[in-house]
Amino acid sequence: MIDVSGSMSGTSIEQAKLALRYGIEQLADGDTFNIISFSDNSTFFAANALPVDLRSRAMANSFIDQLQASGGTNMYSALSHALLGQRTVFANQQMGLRQVIFITDASISNEEQILTMIDQNLGDSRLFMVAIGSAANHSFMKNSANLGKGSYTSISDVNQVNQHISALFSQLAAPVLTNLNMQWSDGSAVDYWPAPLSDLYQGEPLQFVFKIPEGKSALQISAIGIDQGTTKDWTQEIDLSAQKYQNAAGLDILWAKEKIDSIALNRQLTAQQKRQQISALGMQFHIVTKYTSLLAIEQKIARPTSLNAIDKQVKTEMPKGNTMRLPQTGLASGYYLQWALLLLVIVTLCWFVEHYFVTVKKERGVCL
Repeated sequence: MIDVSGSMSGTSIEQAKLALRYGIEQLADGDTFNIISFSDNSTFFAANALPVDLRSRAMANSFIDQLQASGGTNMYSALSHALLGQRTVFANQQMGLRQVIFITDASISNEEQILTMIDQNLGDSRLFMVAIGSAANHSFMKNSANLGKGSYTSISDVNQVNQHISALFSQLAAPVLTNLNMQWSDGSAVDYWPAPLSDLYQGEPLQFVFKIPEGKSALQISAIGIDQGTTKDWTQEIDLSAQKYQNAAGLDILWAKEKIDSIALNRQLTAQQKRQQISALGMQFHIVTKYTSLLAIEQKIARPTSLNAIDKQVKTEMPKGNTMRLPQTGLASGYYLQWALLLLVIVTLCWFVEHYFVTVKKERGVCL
């Protein structure tokens, strides 16, 4: 999926198109793919996912060549098409894992609405976010990737597109374990974060932090293993009784930070419940959060008391490489502007026609 809204104008759209072309080249025989471009509306490259071959690659590159940045950013609708319509657009029973790659700068205002939709409709898909440009919404992109059980990639330099996309597709080509789950040997739940866990890919580390209660030592991990396109159940038990696993300094802070991030993304909790739980963790572990801060008091006076402060307005600069002149929205403003100009032309013509007939009738002495 590629964002072609007005906020992507300039180097961002060129980076995105380059990333998309390179990604198409990385697909292997036996893969199937589709492309969705979106701004105010969504445009599909093909009605259904196509098998990878020379013809489909050539058609895809032609589709990418004509992409232009304009209009608003209706990301909610585009992502709904990919996730809710996955059984028709991306459906292929032979695929081991459905992976959605989302290329955007995420210049939006309805973040919470989109995150809720991802959480509710992800299904068997995995969502991989690719940030493009110097002013991408990194926080939203990371949260979307976490909810989508995928990963987040940031590309701010056009010279780094190949490097980052090559690494991403190498990862996507080799899923090893999916649907990971953990419990203690007695069947009790493990207090681990982040939750949910993302999938494990060949050559990529999977990091999570968990609390070891008193008396617990045997951790059981279960998952679905993928080996050359076939799936099978996978389990492993880890003995945590060794001394090296006990009293590791600093891990409690990391555990608390991961838990705070997961609570913020939990769509089952109310805003008040999130505030209470995050505030409690922030106070307990002395972490700066959305609801807690650390106050620093400076004793040294930096400015002489005899010198008055001067207020001055500073012009806001555009992000590097961005050529957008007017604010873009997801409300089809471009189409409304075109209709407004058309109506203005019609009104102007009507005025000239009326003025002409009034003038002619006056010259002929006709009383109106």
